[in-house]
This record gives sequence, C-alpha cells and structure tokens, in this order.
Amino acid sequence: MDDYLFDETKVDKHLFRTNDYFEQNQLSKYNIKFVQGTVKNVTSEGYDLGGTVEFESSESEAGIEKCQFDYLVIATGAQYGTPIKDGNRTKANRSQELKCWSSRIADASEVVVVGGGAVGVEFSAGIAYKNRQNKNKERTQKVHLVTRSNHLLERLPPKASQYALDALTKLNVTIHFNKDAEELRSELPDALFLPAATYIDTSFLDRKVFGDSIASNGGIKVNRYMQVENFGRIFALGDCSVTPLNEEKGVVSVAQIGNTVWHNLENSCENRSLVSLPTRIETVQGVTLGRNDGLFVVNYQLVMTGRVIPKFKDKTGEMFGNLQHELAHDKQSAVVLPVLGWISAFCGFCPISSRYRETALIKKGVLMRKDESSITERIDPKKD
Repeated sequence: MDDYLFDETKVDKHLFRTNDYFEQNQLSKYNIKFVQGTVKNVTSEGYDLGGTVEFESSESEAGIEKCQFDYLVIATGAQYGTPIKDGNRTKANRSQELKCWSSRIADASEVVVVGGGAVGVEFSAGIAYKNRQNKNKERTQKVHLVTRSNHLLERLPPKASQYALDALTKLNVTIHFNKDAEELRSELPDALFLPAATYIDTSFLDRKVFGDSIASNGGIKVNRYMQVENFGRIFALGDCSVTPLNEEKGVVSVAQIGNTVWHNLENSCENRSLVSLPTRIETVQGVTLGRNDGLFVVNYQLVMTGRVIPKFKDKTGEMFGNLQHELAHDKQSAVVLPVLGWISAFCGFCPISSRYRETALIKKGVLMRKDESSITERIDPKKD
C-alpha cells in the first residue's frame, strides 16, 4: 500500500464521525438540534421575512422534512469529485474507499489530475514525487495535470504560480494549459482521471426565488454584511459564498468573515446596525510540492518556498487532527490557537497584526473568546 497517498495510521486522526462531537458535547443543553442529512430545497417569503428548509435526514425514514426559519446561514462549502470527496460520509466507508483509490492510482500507467488550483497541484506533485522514489525503474507512470486556466494557482501571486510550475516540471509532470479535461480524455483513453477542481452546488436554492442571487459559478452572491443579495434574513459563508472582496477561501478567511456573520445575526435580532466586512481579509495559503518542497503565501504578497513548508504544513495538519480527535471523543474542553497564532509561534515570521491571535476556548460545544472587544473593534458601525 502506498502510504504516501494513504496512511492508515492517520485515519483516526483525520476521519471521525461528526455526530460523535455533537453528541458528546450535549448541544441539546443549549437548545441546539443537530441533524445530518441533505438539503433539498430552500425558499424565502421575502426580504425581511423567514422561510422554509426542506431536507432529507440520513437518520430518519420520514422522507422529506421541513423546518421553518427566522434567520438562515448557508455554509454548504464547495464540492470535489471522487476521490477527493464523495458521498460516502461514514468513516469506515471513506477509509475503505481511500485505500481502493490509492491502489488504483499506484497501478495506473498514466494518471491525469484535473484542476490547476492548490488541490490539483498538491495531488499531482504528490503522485509524481512518489514515482521518483519508486525503486522499480522498469515501471514508469506518467503524470499529467490539466487546467482551463493559462497558469497554475491563479488566485495566488505570479511568483507562487511560477514556483509551482517549475517544481512540477522538475517532477516530470506534463501540464496542459487552456484545455478541458474532456479534450484530453480523447487523447489519453487509458489514463486514470482524478478530478481535483471544485464546484459549488446550490441546486437546493429555488431559482424562481433566488435566481438573481446566484453567481455564474453557482456561488451565492452576498453583500458587505454577508447577507444573500435581496434577502435580509439569509446569510452565506465560506466556499459557497461570493463576497465583494472575492477573497481566497480558507480557514483563516472564514474565521474572520464568520465574525461578521455572527455579529450581524445578533444585531439583526436586536434591531441594531449591521457591521461591514473588513476592507482586507488576512490570508495564508500553504501548498506542498512533494515531501521536500512547497510554498507559503501570506496576504497575497509574501511568498516563502522550500523544504520547510511541507514539514510545517504536515505538523499543523497533525495538530488539527489531534484536536478534532480529542473534541470528538468526550474531551470536555480544549484550547484552540487559531492558525495565524500557530504560524507566529512556530515560525516567528508571520507579519500579521496580533489582534488576530486571540485564544478561543471551546468548551462543551460553545465558542467563547477571552476578549470579545478585539473582534468588534475591527469594524466601526458608525463609519459604515
């Protein structure tokens, strides 16, 4: 088994049942009901009115159920094709599926990674790096990457894009720019295609109601208050949202934008003025290029490269995994340092204001901050 593409020893750290966390932390005490299922339809009665969510629960045979809402936050994320993500939501099924795909990739004579973003670049680099370490010189595997764009990592600085291109070239990855995967499929009929590009599925939004609020890529258009355009009581957050800032999506940006959603939900309920998005979102993005190379981008400007990047990213990923594992297995409390704080602590080079280095305490499912003023002072509603 190719332990670089799939390491069974890390399954328990990175795969766990979401229900374990919610059940162990007894969210019902806080009048929170957790339902795992699939949203089928969302409707709204008007700009300043609530609406209805229709869903199919994975734990009930009742069929389509309905839930009325006064306020709604949509955070459905983005989707990938198999094997990056798929519909197998159980831990056992997902683990088995990853094993199967690891074997299929190892056995293929030619693989094509579809997508030139961070996931596609990391995926193709990982496979190519493993091939270079292969001691069986008689067996050679060709690795391709295909993208519709004319460069890699198009939402990162040109230096990052060029560094990734040079690294993949050194790993003998053949890159096809300005090309659709279907075009290449006819040229390489025997190749194993691995989709790594994201797509946003908002088919659950009634187009008769939300048609003007959906962007060309399927994302949900929001205003500077994170309200869905034309709907004052519906907010959207994360990969599924299209904000006026058009920021790179990630844990760091979602944490900052999430503060805006949180405060505006509270302010809406209390009939107070809403707060606007920050004028700039602090961002960090790490991309590994095999086990011994990578790049790290801070705020779209500072680009760092070299051998330390994959090691650092692996360590922070392991820390996230350990934390998730603890929270999902009846740990009553855990201290979480946000990603920016970790970067500062470990590397000492993060040139980002310390106001984002708060310590958050997660205890029994409730998020509390030691200094709430450090969030609200970022935005002055009177200037908005």
